[in-house]
Amino acid sequence: MRRIMVLAIVLLAAHAQAGLLEDSGVKGGVIVVVGCEDAKLIGDLARSDKFLVQALDSDPAEVEKLREALGKLDSYGRVSVAVFDGKRLPYADNLVNLLIDKSGKSQVPADEAMRALAPRGVAIIGGKKTVKPVPADIAEWSHYLYDSKNNAVSNDKKVSTPTSMQWVSGPRWSRHHDHMSSVSAVVTTNGRIFSILDEGPKASIQYPPEWRLVARDAFNGKLLWKRSIARWHTDIWPAKAGPAQLPRRLVAVGNKVFATLSLHAPVSMLDAATGETLKTFEGTGHTEEIIVSDGQLFVTAHAKAPPEGKWQLKTVQCWTETRRSNNTRPWKWEAGDPKKIIAIDIASGKVLWSKETTVAPITLGADKQRVVYHNGMNVVCLDRKSGKELWVAQRTTKVQVQVKSAPNLVIYNDVVLFSAGPGQVSSISLKDGKTLWSDFHGPTGHQSSYDLLVADGLVWSTSGERRRRPKKNAKGPKVKVVRHRPW
Repeated sequence: MRRIMVLAIVLLAAHAQAGLLEDSGVKGGVIVVVGCEDAKLIGDLARSDKFLVQALDSDPAEVEKLREALGKLDSYGRVSVAVFDGKRLPYADNLVNLLIDKSGKSQVPADEAMRALAPRGVAIIGGKKTVKPVPADIAEWSHYLYDSKNNAVSNDKKVSTPTSMQWVSGPRWSRHHDHMSSVSAVVTTNGRIFSILDEGPKASIQYPPEWRLVARDAFNGKLLWKRSIARWHTDIWPAKAGPAQLPRRLVAVGNKVFATLSLHAPVSMLDAATGETLKTFEGTGHTEEIIVSDGQLFVTAHAKAPPEGKWQLKTVQCWTETRRSNNTRPWKWEAGDPKKIIAIDIASGKVLWSKETTVAPITLGADKQRVVYHNGMNVVCLDRKSGKELWVAQRTTKVQVQVKSAPNLVIYNDVVLFSAGPGQVSSISLKDGKTLWSDFHGPTGHQSSYDLLVADGLVWSTSGERRRRPKKNAKGPKVKVVRHRPW
């Protein structure tokens, strides 16, 4: 009988803990409990590795008592106890995901609780639930170039010059300066940051890579989940300049994450909170780029299985290897590469249309009515619903792309802006494909793609070219910045 009663108490405690989390809606991050009287609840909250828990109390004796009780549980490392002054929460602004004060008798002011809570964070005080709203001046970054229109300019008003550290997480070091970057992609949405990282050993680049899709809380850095990536681009690729399309393999929109979980894998849709696979889209094998827009998934994929290649170093000279890699098949993009654009309804997984064509890297974009891309010679516009070709730009702009770099295409209001690299940037009417104007675009920066964006109603393109030191009394700018009205 006694064993049954003990089991019932344990189950009730677990149910209370699960009910508390379920009521809060918080699925991972930092939990703060004000008051040390309920050791069982605090220990149970820390049982999941999705949470980091800290209990606070103004009485040092209560703190020591709780520490002793927690030491007997198996949650050591995920839970801690600290003394505070009873009023001021010892945290940076916007850090805590769930604040619990069961008694509601603490002296922490309501505005102080809101200060410490992250946007979407929840306070449960005396049984009353309060959710901190998301400020209107905080934006998200769902794609490599901000959104499906590729204009890498955010509406966020909070971003400014850094004045303090919010949080720090690993990996602290890249695997090697002269080889493939350890970070392939980073996006953020709904208070979470997602990245594709190589977490392999730092001792030598010759050790096998360990590529993973990693999710963290954007406001406190708490690790939420990881998914292994079986195969990725070779880690011994020279000079950090992996294929320019790699950052386009990760998109996060709302509570969904879209990614390829291997080099030639189809697109998977994951739950952003848990990392669980919700759907794998058929027919998207060998995908190179992903964009998501208004309930539809658009991908650029190989029309047939791409040729395999195994990169082998011939010399330890970094720049010799870089020059060789950027012009070597099968990694180098060429205008004759057979690709296809696929449009998919996300809810049903149904393929809406597919078009086989040449697609230059990082040029696929979509707005509410159209899909636009570059076919290696011209900008092309398709009807978003049917995939029917609406127009081909009158001006021919041939694209020759090395592995490290890529052109850039931006949809802005009623125009398409395109830059194929050194020489020019063009503004094209989204209505009929007519060229509105063209002007200079300088060389790209160090091992990177061409910059092209619109901010404050002006088009910005800047050369990152490194030039030799000018002769004495030489005149003229080292870097030219081009600013135009988009139209």
